[in-house]
Amino acid sequence: MNRKADFILPMDAERGRFFEEVKPIEGELVFPKTNGGAFTGTNLDFVLRNMDIESIIVAGFLTDQCVLATAIAGADIGYDVLLVEDACTGTTKENHDAVIRMARDVFLKVKSTEQLMPIL
Repeated sequence: MNRKADFILPMDAERGRFFEEVKPIEGELVFPKTNGGAFTGTNLDFVLRNMDIESIIVAGFLTDQCVLATAIAGADIGYDVLLVEDACTGTTKENHDAVIRMARDVFLKVKSTEQLMPIL
């Protein structure tokens, strides 16, 4: 979503609804956003810091847009960021793969879900 481009989907809009497979459970925090990344225009950083969280795992849709913006912003403000490469998808496979290649071990840690699960 981006308010500058007048592209805002209300949470109850058909295109703004969660997929059943990733729907938040009761009590889970949700941060509606109106910019590309989850840190810009939300209180996500404030909440995470007050919970003493130093590391974040980033996954989602779209790798080459919102996911990348969130991961970069998180790293820039001091979080240890892990991008889960097979828990994201981009506007195209080529764009997704380009972000993964660019990010891997340069400015983000990148792992697969298989690599991540044993450490959770």
